[in-house]
Amino acid sequence: MRVMKGLNIARGVFGSFAAIFALITFITFGANMDYANFPGASLRLGEYTKADNADKEGQLKQLLGGFEIEEPAGTGCTSFVKSTTTASDAAALNFANVAAEDQKICKAGTDDASKNRNVDWTDGWIVAPECERTSDENECAPFGASSPLAWFGFLTFGMLAIQVILFGTHTIYAVMSDALGNTILTRANALSTLRGFSAKEKALVGLTIVWIIIGFSLMVTSAFAWDSMCDKIDTGLGRKVADSAGNMKRACATAQCTMSFGSFFATMTVALVWYRLPHIFQWFGCLESV
Repeated sequence: MRVMKGLNIARGVFGSFAAIFALITFITFGANMDYANFPGASLRLGEYTKADNADKEGQLKQLLGGFEIEEPAGTGCTSFVKSTTTASDAAALNFANVAAEDQKICKAGTDDASKNRNVDWTDGWIVAPECERTSDENECAPFGASSPLAWFGFLTFGMLAIQVILFGTHTIYAVMSDALGNTILTRANALSTLRGFSAKEKALVGLTIVWIIIGFSLMVTSAFAWDSMCDKIDTGLGRKVADSAGNMKRACATAQCTMSFGSFFATMTVALVWYRLPHIFQWFGCLESV
């Protein structure tokens, strides 16, 4: 008996450490993607000013294919480059819409414009898919919001959201069925069964309901976070849509594309760790005596 208890505690401790390290690892991974200015890290959505449209002042500039990206005109920086045919080496890459003397990378879309220039970066591997972005939003878009990667990630978290409900419901049903013995659980006897529970059993049912609500919300949020993260990367890699006048504008498909990579990874990792909390409690042996 002592050996079993020791094993349960050991499993619970190491399981808890695994959850904590997973949270730290993936949140740090996302934060480092922001720090390294990964494609999409410096995105900022454009808003109408009073000069643009007094009636829409402060609203996002929405196009038919998404939300327009604010171009950092006049800040002396950009995170978008385009290739030329003048040479085949790195010197052939020119910054778009920026004067030659101000060819600097923008370090963050939310910084003050006067502090937005990354003056230290001079060399690095540019992410450049071997295809051309066109007016077709699905062409050359492996990370797009409607790509297989985005959809399968969305469906994964969608299935986990359903799993949370099923797991929690199964737990509550099993606890109540054990209390009833051979009597079949029905709506009529469910309330009376709950009233007859011990404090531990009532706590387990209550915590399970809370776990279901929070877990389901986290999984649904993570599904949309995954889709928006794919959109963020895709926009950083050159996504453009045509406005009403036919001009090509850089634009996100979702309004959440400006969230940081750290926030995306934090949301999804917390959801996955939350999903595993019942198993950690089982490893500690907390549910065996209920």
